[in-house]
Amino acid sequence: MPRPIHRHTLPVTIERGADVTLTLDLRGADGEAVIPSAVSLVIRDGLTVRATITADVSPAGEVTAELLAATSEDWPLTDALLLEWSATVDGTVYRYRVTGAVCLWTYDSTLTADDVFSRYPALRAALAADDVGTFITNAHGEIQRRILEKGRRPYLIADSWAVSDAHLELALWRVMAAADNSLNDERWARAAEQHEEGYRTRWGSLSFRYDLSESGDVSEAAPEPASPVIVLTSGRVGGFWSNR
Repeated sequence: MPRPIHRHTLPVTIERGADVTLTLDLRGADGEAVIPSAVSLVIRDGLTVRATITADVSPAGEVTAELLAATSEDWPLTDALLLEWSATVDGTVYRYRVTGAVCLWTYDSTLTADDVFSRYPALRAALAADDVGTFITNAHGEIQRRILEKGRRPYLIADSWAVSDAHLELALWRVMAAADNSLNDERWARAAEQHEEGYRTRWGSLSFRYDLSESGDVSEAAPEPASPVIVLTSGRVGGFWSNR
């Protein structure tokens, strides 16, 4: 069979000293899940092997590797981690490499489907909560990729709540566009346009504390007004965000 595709859109982040579930999502070119018979994972930091894990494979093909808190509690912080997966499919071993980081905390979403339904109750009858949750998750990934494109790491954002308005506007934009496509109702098209503009406005005015020194101490960072800058724990960067 052709080489299976490992679907992933972001570097892996491992919170030091926490239990972490790592996943391998194998797909065929048609998008169908590929079920391996065996999977192992080696986590490297440069030439040092930090962990070797035998992954579990569910009957549906879900591959999970459990990294225990005690394993990573003494790991140094780094953004040069390398995860090497080995998956056996129909007797052939395929290897996949994914970059990652060891961090003090992860950058997690602060939104749920209720945040969307509270703004648009009529959507409850049109879209399933799981589908709305998928839009929120995808928007969260898009936000992270934009932050990475700007040369910053999402897990160093101390005030993740400060990004929630931009995240919600992006998720609402995507949800409204999907509602317009499926329901063919002009009001959803108008709402999509409004939230697209809302997202661009929110993104352009982001302001939050950023742990540039990776010390975990942001107590000395002074608050900034809403403008396209970041508050840093050591130094400041101006004009970082583009309103695109």
